Amino acid sequence: MLSQKTSITAQVDTLFLAVKSLDTNKVISILQRLETEDSLTIASLTDAEGYTLIHKAAFENSYRISEYLITYYKNRLTTNL
Repeated sequence: MLSQKTSITAQVDTLFLAVKSLDTNKVISILQRLETEDSLTIASLTDAEGYTLIHKAAFENSYRISEYLITYYKNRLTTNL
């Protein structure tokens, strides 16, 4: 099955829920399907409480998700700037 690129706006709630439930595979799956432009906005996404993804991952004590988010953003940023 081919994975289609998706928009971040359609995935924000699902992404935050995946981080909250410590579903690393779901987080990775969502982020890998994002369009390039959208992938650069993940650092500024916030939930209803004003937390970013990295804040939520740290709050939930998920080192693996935190590490993945940092590495993902760093790679996308250096590749596209």
